Amino acid sequence: MLEENSKLIAAIVENQNIGKLDQCVEYQKRLQENLMSLAALADSQATPQQQPAGGAGGGAP
Repeated sequence: MLEENSKLIAAIVENQNIGKLDQCVEYQKRLQENLMSLAALADSQATPQQQPAGGAGGGAP
C-alpha cells in the first residue's frame, strides 16, 4: 500500500501541474482511504499505555 500511496502522490502532483484538478480529487480520495486504512491498522496493533500508579489526576499529595 505504501508503494501505491507514493504513486498516488506523484499522480496528484502531475495532474495539478497540467491542470487536471478533477483527476486530482479522485487520486486524493483514494490516498485518503489508504491513509485511513493504515491509521486503523496502526491503532489496532498499538499497545495501550499503562496508567501511572495512583491513576490519572495524581491522587493525594
